[in-house]
Amino acid sequence: ALIAGGDAQTLLGMIQPFMKKRYERRAQIEAMLQALANSDDPVAIQFLLSISRRYRTNSVQELARAQVSLIAARNGWTQDELADRTVQTAGLEHLTQPSPFEFGSRTLALALGDDLKLRLLNEEGKLLKSLPQPRQTDNEGDIAEVKKWFSNCKKELKQVVEQQSARLYEAMVTERHWLAADWQQYLHQHPVMYRLLQRTLWQVEIDGQWQTFRPTEDGAFIDIDDEELQLPAAASIRLVSGNLLPEAALDAWRSHLKDYKVKPLFEQLRSAEVTLTEGQEALNDLRGRMTDCYTLRGLLTKKGYQRGEAEDGGFFDHYFKRFDTLGLRVEFGFSGNCVPEENEAAAIYDIRVMERTNPRGRYARYRQLPLAEVPVNLLNAIAVDYREVGEKCVAESDWESKLPW
Repeated sequence: ALIAGGDAQTLLGMIQPFMKKRYERRAQIEAMLQALANSDDPVAIQFLLSISRRYRTNSVQELARAQVSLIAARNGWTQDELADRTVQTAGLEHLTQPSPFEFGSRTLALALGDDLKLRLLNEEGKLLKSLPQPRQTDNEGDIAEVKKWFSNCKKELKQVVEQQSARLYEAMVTERHWLAADWQQYLHQHPVMYRLLQRTLWQVEIDGQWQTFRPTEDGAFIDIDDEELQLPAAASIRLVSGNLLPEAALDAWRSHLKDYKVKPLFEQLRSAEVTLTEGQEALNDLRGRMTDCYTLRGLLTKKGYQRGEAEDGGFFDHYFKRFDTLGLRVEFGFSGNCVPEENEAAAIYDIRVMERTNPRGRYARYRQLPLAEVPVNLLNAIAVDYREVGEKCVAESDWESKLPW
């Protein structure tokens, strides 16, 4: 009851270091997360959402997922709606104009830079490197509160960029659809999401046809010919995935982004050709390509994969990534390593998709899914991951003799 009324950033400042240093103390971590879930503060909710998508301990991740479900039900929303409607603003109030705030007797302002970092402006609109020294007539207590607020704004912005980038990528892979009116209200009119959307490509369904567009810096929606689109309120909107567009359109959009100097939030325009045989359950044509365990770990964790569960002797042989809205889990298999990890030689094996068989159980069970049954966007995403990692590895004819086991 007391925790629910606490400042969310202060609470996270205590909970996150504990979770990082004492990750084996699951009972204490689960107790803290359950207490935090009583808060409706967007900071707390987005933190729980991030843990529900990715955490090293399965039981903690499952608990976070259950708490997110309870929070959504408490507010009368779906979990997707909860995620959309609780994105922190990091002190920003306007889409394109600086957001003013009082600092003692002065009025300063916050703005969001093109590098997705906060900019501090003085009364003349000039950039400041840090908060100025207070004046003698300023109230010390008020100044201390503003300093704390400004520090929290910077933390929030970093959290939003990281969390929402991952969430939008998952929405692309799972082909989530938004109602255009909701998309505009909760995402496009949000002061931080407004900037993130400008680095992504979208499609709107108009008269039964999907039309690709990009949100621009001035709030317009333009197609590949720079023609402005109007989004009907009842239309369906989704993120572009490379497999949805022909090669000519992919090339045209690549040129468009380069011409406009747009840095994509994540890769959307890569399409991997996948030819499946009947009953095929994994992509394994790059099996045996060599690297080392640390390099492989770096490549996969950067893509959002987690280390697989350790078996007898601390041995693990895959990394995984969950897509819980689909009830699926992707596993990237390799020759294996032991915990604590050592930088042994490693060979990549395959990438496969597992389907959860007990959707209501706390501890998940999975079965391997034939690739023909995998949603097309997800199949393209895992094929891209497999190819990109494979490109960083070396093909060697005697690879098996170089493995430590």
